[in-house]
Amino acid sequence: MMRPILMSLLLTGMLLGMISCQKNQVISYPDGWSKGSDSGGHQSVDTSIFVIDKSMYSKARVFPGMVDPTERRVMDTTISINATFQDAGLFNQYLRISVQPQPQFSTGLWAPAGELIIIDVPADGMGLSLQIGAHTDNLTGMADLVRDPIIVSQTTLNPGRNYARNPYGGTIYVRASRSLGKIINLTFSGACAQPDFILGTTTDEAAWAAQVKRSTVPWLELRSNNFIFTLPRDKFDQFPLTNPIALMQTWDDIVNKDYYGWMGLSDTAMNDVDKAPGLPWRAVQDIQLTAGYGHSSYPIVLQNDNNWFTGITNLNTILASGNWGVLHELGHNCQMGTVWSLSSLGETSNNLFSFKYAHRKGASHASMAKLHPALPGTTGAFATGLAYAATSGFKNFNVDAAINDPFRRILPFVQLFEKTTPKGGGDGYNLMNYWYQQGRRIQRLNFDDQSKMDFIVENACDYTGQNLEKFFFQWGINVSSLATSRIRAKYPLPATVKDLWTYNPIIDTGGTRTVSGNLYVSKTAWVVNSKSSDDGSNTAAKAIDGNTGTYWQTQWSSNPAGTTHFVVIDMGATYTISGVSLNMDASRYFDYCNVYASKTTTFSGTPTYQTTSLARNNTEQVMTFASPVTCRYLKIEIPRTSGHIYTDASNTIRISEISAIY
Repeated sequence: MMRPILMSLLLTGMLLGMISCQKNQVISYPDGWSKGSDSGGHQSVDTSIFVIDKSMYSKARVFPGMVDPTERRVMDTTISINATFQDAGLFNQYLRISVQPQPQFSTGLWAPAGELIIIDVPADGMGLSLQIGAHTDNLTGMADLVRDPIIVSQTTLNPGRNYARNPYGGTIYVRASRSLGKIINLTFSGACAQPDFILGTTTDEAAWAAQVKRSTVPWLELRSNNFIFTLPRDKFDQFPLTNPIALMQTWDDIVNKDYYGWMGLSDTAMNDVDKAPGLPWRAVQDIQLTAGYGHSSYPIVLQNDNNWFTGITNLNTILASGNWGVLHELGHNCQMGTVWSLSSLGETSNNLFSFKYAHRKGASHASMAKLHPALPGTTGAFATGLAYAATSGFKNFNVDAAINDPFRRILPFVQLFEKTTPKGGGDGYNLMNYWYQQGRRIQRLNFDDQSKMDFIVENACDYTGQNLEKFFFQWGINVSSLATSRIRAKYPLPATVKDLWTYNPIIDTGGTRTVSGNLYVSKTAWVVNSKSSDDGSNTAAKAIDGNTGTYWQTQWSSNPAGTTHFVVIDMGATYTISGVSLNMDASRYFDYCNVYASKTTTFSGTPTYQTTSLARNNTEQVMTFASPVTCRYLKIEIPRTSGHIYTDASNTIRISEISAIY
């Protein structure tokens, strides 16, 4: 008697499951069981649908949770998988980002703990696999476990009938090892329907909310084309979601506009190098993580608490101040660590996307302070970053203690976005777009920080059509001599620049003063090695004290006609410089000047630079070498030439400041 009843149920379920669904969507959940034939290949799974593996029930109840025995199990339900996507090889070749989205497709189904799942695969479905479970962090070797280290299972799918069980249960996914270039229809039996929200498919928000309340499946997904969140269903009881359409449209826009758009990627790009991945990013909450409170990966993994949940689902909060945490982790996935993201920018360049989001939403400058509590205040990251940029001399952005903070290192990038414009006009924020587009086109990847700094600075100069060396110099982002030559061949070092490094984006002040465009070697370690003479009080050391109000004056008397004045300076270390500058005192002028640069105190007979036409005033005068010179010692020589030096009985000269220029 039982057999005819079962056969009747089977036939009814098959009829209800005939109609296929849209991309990755379940369209029917008939009740009943399939008979579990063995038309597939060899399986190491007990294929009896009436046998349940209860060995992990006690652990599954804790996490990821159990579905109620009364929850309907679907049979012969067709799921359509659009297995057309850009292959991972192209992702790796072109995108050059840390993590790429993977071909992991949602089914909207949940595998009850220990129960048999039957999957029928068509003949053209080679290259697929089944994953049960969303929580992929492998906790092996970690202490104080609150769940088992591995609770996800994967099974290769072959044409024909396939079987799978997972003793913990979990969300069911289909993965593809390659693009199949077609829609594949798979048939599932034994699973439960997850009450997923799908942007563009779920249109009745109230009906969806009611479905969430009725369901006992412990997890569900909020899905859009570009982002999928896997979240615990019980939190929707605690924090009801009434506007999922607007919420997921917002998340979709964030990825599409503030990540892909800012990176110069789109679905319709003519060039493959600029194609968006076409697969969604994923984030999942977990009870225990391999690292931190949240970490980047595919999927992004977040602690299973109310803070992350409400940050994802509270639309008002997202519209007001974004979601630093999720954008931070997605930013990690999108970093170009082999192109321009320096070793010191690991926790910095990923955060720039939050500023792009705020900019797109028209946020005020003051509201930048709300993006993260570390940014504002007199002792906050931006204030201390400004203090670092204001200091003079040589600095190192990667190692200096005064800038060794991920939030301080954000500031120079925001300054560029806010205060520069492309040479053709437009928005300074598109500099990020330019870095990413050029980064996908370079012939060789950059694995060292110097190459990355060269890339950042050269492309910023190309984007703006300006020489920005001074700006980056103030931040300790120093380019190589080769990059310097390339930049200055296109954009000569300007005499004056705007002090963009003083701009505070939170209060929207600074960055408007006109200052010297020269890049000076720090004089902290400079000493006078030797000199021709001085007058006793105005010593040669005053020519290198950084104060143009003081001066070196040579001996006041007993300087016979033809006397050559000189000073030899030890810079304390070896530098590669492009020239020197000096300020003279117009009351003791000179027209002729020879400059020698050497690694030792022995100077060649030919000057590194020679001029006969210095201006007779006290303004800074730059003497640029024919090519950069690596040196430690400088010799400034003023020959006594009739008619070209201040002439009285003393034959003396004055220099108020000598500087070396990178």
